[in-house]
Amino acid sequence: LLLQISSDLKKLGLRRPSILAMFDCGTRFIHDHEILRAQCEFAWSGQNFGFHFSCPSYMFKCDSYGHLDTSALREVAEMELAALNALDQDQEWICPTVLLAERDPDPHVIRVKCRALAPLILDATDPFGAGAQFGFSFEGADAPVEILEVTLATDDKQDLLITCKSPPQGADLKLRYGFGQNPERARLDYPPICGALRDTWQQQSSTGRLLHRWALPAVVPVH
Repeated sequence: LLLQISSDLKKLGLRRPSILAMFDCGTRFIHDHEILRAQCEFAWSGQNFGFHFSCPSYMFKCDSYGHLDTSALREVAEMELAALNALDQDQEWICPTVLLAERDPDPHVIRVKCRALAPLILDATDPFGAGAQFGFSFEGADAPVEILEVTLATDDKQDLLITCKSPPQGADLKLRYGFGQNPERARLDYPPICGALRDTWQQQSSTGRLLHRWALPAVVPVH
C-alpha cells in the first residue's frame, strides 16, 4: 500500500509523502497480539517507504479500553506535529528503536543495539509503571530469566547491557521491550505494553507535561 501511494503520487509529479502513525501499545484487555507485534518490523523498515512512528501510545493516559482523554489527544497532536516539522525540514524523526540483541562475551550479559537520534536515557522515574527492568524481559527461555540490571553501555551510546542472574538459554530465545508486562500492575492509567527507555529530546506540552521521545516496543531474537 505504501509503495502504491508513492508510485501514484510520483505519476502526478508529487514527492513521496511522510506517513505518520502512533505505535499501538494495546489496552488492559489486549496486551499482546500478532498485529501489535507486527508493528515492530515497521519500526525499523518503515522509513524506506516514508512511514514513521511519531510516538508509542504507552506515553499517553487512557482508560482500560485504550481511550485517550482530551489532554492526551492534545499531546498526541503535539508529538505528530513535532515529527512532521522535522520531516518537512528534511530531518530525521526516529523514536529509539531496538534493532538487535546479541550475547556478550560474558554469558550473563545480553547486548542490545538500538537506533536513536539522541543519547539514550533509562528513566528511573518509571512514569508508566514498567518496573525495575525498564520494560525489558525474555520469552522462549528454557528456564525463567531473572534480570539483575539494565545499563547503558560505556563503549557505544546506542547500546544497552542487560545483566542476568544466570545465562539465558533457549532455542527460540527472544528479548522483549514493552511486551510481556503484567496488565494488572499498579499503573493502569497507561497502556500495558510500556517501558522506560527514551532519548534526550523533549518538548513542553500545552497541557503542562514534558513530552519525550520514548522507545518503541520490540520483540527481537537473541543471537
